[in-house]
Amino acid sequence: MVLIVTTGCSVATEKEQAAKSQKLKGVVVNHDAQAGTITLEADKVGSKGQVMKVDPALIREIAVGDVVEYEKPGNTVKSMKKIMPPSSQSFY
Repeated sequence: MVLIVTTGCSVATEKEQAAKSQKLKGVVVNHDAQAGTITLEADKVGSKGQVMKVDPALIREIAVGDVVEYEKPGNTVKSMKKIMPPSSQSFY
């Protein structure tokens, strides 16, 4: 019975984390693969450059100025894809 209670708590935690995950668009301001960080300026009002943790594999093909779509639960980028290179039209 303890196992069932523990499993139930785990599922609730996963659901809570999924609900807190945000899908956003932003411009890459800086990235550091060695440190595992990326600075993004999100498309939400009042957003300044925000430094977040990221798997270095996610930023291998990303350059400063790229517009990306990303998902982040908390302060860690979970997934990211480039939607516009730096030379494309303005993001805003």
